[in-house]
Amino acid sequence: MSYEAPGKAYREGLSLINMMQMFATEDDAKDWFESVVWPDGRYCPKCGSGSTNTKEAKHKTMPYWCNGCRSYFSVRTGTPIARSNVPLQKWAIAIYLTLTSLKSVSSMSDLKVSQPTAWFMLHRLREAWSCGDENYDDFDGPVKVGETCMDGKRANMSSAKRKALREEAGAEKPRRAEEPMARLPSPVSRTETRITSGQRSSQTSTPK
Repeated sequence: MSYEAPGKAYREGLSLINMMQMFATEDDAKDWFESVVWPDGRYCPKCGSGSTNTKEAKHKTMPYWCNGCRSYFSVRTGTPIARSNVPLQKWAIAIYLTLTSLKSVSSMSDLKVSQPTAWFMLHRLREAWSCGDENYDDFDGPVKVGETCMDGKRANMSSAKRKALREEAGAEKPRRAEEPMARLPSPVSRTETRITSGQRSSQTSTPK
């Protein structure tokens, strides 16, 4: 069963104002990530110990301590953003912009990060979304794309790519049969020319 997707002007969901209110501080972003990663309560991602065997710690980057494996951990541990120093507030905003923007967004103006950091964040988000979750089923039914760009103009393609497209379509332009080059008359030697000219001149000068 297919469903008609709403247009640009009609979209239900989290607005930019709501998003800024949700992630007003770093602690708000930390609480949201923990509610998503640990919906049933905090546990150690290294050994699986539950909240009864873990406690808060005074570590700078790892705010929790596991008594089972005796190691520090955080909500980032075991996730694609484990080795990132980017604040969780910027990660939350990056998730929102990636999911809602129809076009690319400026990393320096929107997130105040460098271009390499923006590429790193985008790759980590794609990695996280490609892992999948056994609690959610895959998409079913037709998928409609509102805006997309499928390749470019044929005139701007390289010769090799245009040739490949013709071969795929089975409409390769037939080659013309090579016509044999017309043979030029062999040049007459100077000796033959002199003889011929002498014969002609003698014939014309002889009286009848």
